[in-house]
This record gives sequence, C-alpha cells and structure tokens, in this order.
Amino acid sequence: MFPLSLRMKKSKKAFAAERKKPRLMKSGVRLEMKEMITERQSVRAVLLSPDGKILMMKVRVEGPDGEIWITPGEGLKYGESENAALRREIREETDFDLVDIGPRVWKRVDVFRIDGQLFRQSENYYLCRVNDFEPVPILLDEGIERQGFIGFKWWSVEEIRNSPDLFAPRDIHRHLSNLIEQSPHTVVRLGR
Repeated sequence: MFPLSLRMKKSKKAFAAERKKPRLMKSGVRLEMKEMITERQSVRAVLLSPDGKILMMKVRVEGPDGEIWITPGEGLKYGESENAALRREIREETDFDLVDIGPRVWKRVDVFRIDGQLFRQSENYYLCRVNDFEPVPILLDEGIERQGFIGFKWWSVEEIRNSPDLFAPRDIHRHLSNLIEQSPHTVVRLGR
C-alpha cells in the first residue's frame, strides 16, 4: 500500500484529469469546461381548478426532450417581488388576472439551454386556486417565448400519470396528488 501522501497526490491528479472532461448535469445538459452559466430566479403558478385539474403549457425545448409540459410562470425582473412577477407572468401567458396567490408549495432547480446559452434556474411554485378559464397567450415575447409555445391544457392527476408526454417536474402527478388531498404545510423540494 502507498503512503497516504502518495495516495493523495495520485487522487489529485485523477481529479484534475476528470475536471477537464465535459460533465453531464443531472438534468441531462452537457456542461463544457469554462462555460458560463446564467443564474435565474423564477416563479411558477400551480393553477388548480375546483375539480383538481392543473393548467399546464406545452413548450419546445432544446435537447433530447423536444417538447415538455410546464406550469405557467417565468423569471423575475430586477427588483420585482415574486408575487408581482407571478401576476405579471400569468397575465402575459394566459390573459388571466391572478388575484389570490396561495402559499409557496414547491421549489426546484433546473439546468437548461435557450439558444445555446446555459441557465441554472431556481424556481418557486405557488398554489393558486382558480375557477376554470380559457387561457389565451396574449403577451408572449416575440422571440423565443412565442416560438417555443405550443398550447395549454387543464390536466387531471390521472391524465398526467397515464400520459406518455414529458412534464416538468417529471413526477408532478405525485406532488399534485398530495396538494389536492391535504393542505400544504411545508415547501417540498422537487427533482428534475
């Protein structure tokens, strides 16, 4: 057996060699060395109807996923509160005036690319109980946001569970089921 000092030097070299290789993030995004990551803070609405359906929007994404269902919401503007950002985003994306914002129920971190740029986004999800409404994407940005938008749908937990489509977060049906069955009392950290 090598002395401890030799083992440490050897492991440092192995570690340095490993750092030169591209890394694959948990999210499936490939990270090249010296690549800049833009940090973003985001808010999302869990718009839940009286019959237990959640409003989701389908968008195109870069990478192998292609298309994915997400909850409405997006990034905060400089100096904007989370509640103000959530109201603004819901209005822009659905033409619905969000009055009551409930508790923060979920949080998640995601890594993704938009037009080749790498983002690490911290997301806070707020429960918003609403009556059914017909969403209309009136104020989507002309660029990426409008090009990536596909459509809206109110989903039941069962429909999500049985769908072959991709959702973010992947196990949203399980967390949504918990929200419907019991009042939220803690913030749940979600996976990808």
